[in-house]
Amino acid sequence: MKAAKGSIGRSVDQPNPSIRFYLFHGTDESQSSALGERLVVALKASKQAIAPASLRSDPALLTDEAGAIDMFGGSKVIWLQPAGEESLAAVEALLNAPALESPVVAIAGRLTKTSGLLKLADSHPRALSHVSYELDARDAERLVTELGRTEGLRMQPIIAARIAEGCSNDRRMIAQELAKLALYLDASRTRRRSWSLRRWTP
Repeated sequence: MKAAKGSIGRSVDQPNPSIRFYLFHGTDESQSSALGERLVVALKASKQAIAPASLRSDPALLTDEAGAIDMFGGSKVIWLQPAGEESLAAVEALLNAPALESPVVAIAGRLTKTSGLLKLADSHPRALSHVSYELDARDAERLVTELGRTEGLRMQPIIAARIAEGCSNDRRMIAQELAKLALYLDASRTRRRSWSLRRWTP
């Protein structure tokens, strides 16, 4: 199913256990990758990469890996990048499997409306799809505020706008700068800090 507008942040930060396949696609691949990384963090998992090309000759591999228990007893996320139509049969098998241990994240570039992978992810109740567009100024400011919150930062709108502009609205650069700022202010999810034009406050 398609992620509702404005809900993708909540979907990756508070993942629904019934979702077993996430498709992040679109022209802004850095945003898609960052959303996948946020999901990995939320699940407190490790990443296990599978080459999508290998699924063309062995579609059962994806279900086998997603159904296997991690050898160290932790959580894992199966990671496909760059994903395309070669993964379609494997994803169909994954969604039809009776039970799985790990979700799958697929990072794709631009997919056309005729893409079988996109149609499957958009329509299946156990899948979630989201299209990542290049950010405009307003979306970038909103992203700074949202990502800042996950780093433990509370900031004025004018600060969010300046960070977005300074990073040229680049999703990856914004995330890196906010991580540096959180480290400088000793901020975290459990230790919030506010940042204004003059100073930071606890």
